Amino acid sequence: MMEFPGFILTVDKVGKECFKGLKEGDTFEVKDFVTPPDGFCYGAYHSLFPVLYAWTFGAEFPFKDSEGCVRTTCPDGGKLTFKVRKL
Repeated sequence: MMEFPGFILTVDKVGKECFKGLKEGDTFEVKDFVTPPDGFCYGAYHSLFPVLYAWTFGAEFPFKDSEGCVRTTCPDGGKLTFKVRKL
């Protein structure tokens, strides 16, 4: 059985107020990529899911930054930017 690597999601930037109340610096641990962490926005998780899924199964992202993170935005007009770091 494959072991799930786990991820840390961090709110990197807030452009507009998030209806879920997420703030810059908020951090969430993902223990199972099919289930959003408690208190996390399902819409944002939907946009993060392809990254989590691909990374879980060995994908590499040549565009990831020097921190080893991939950045993605909220689907709601890009109100938030997230850093996704694989553990």
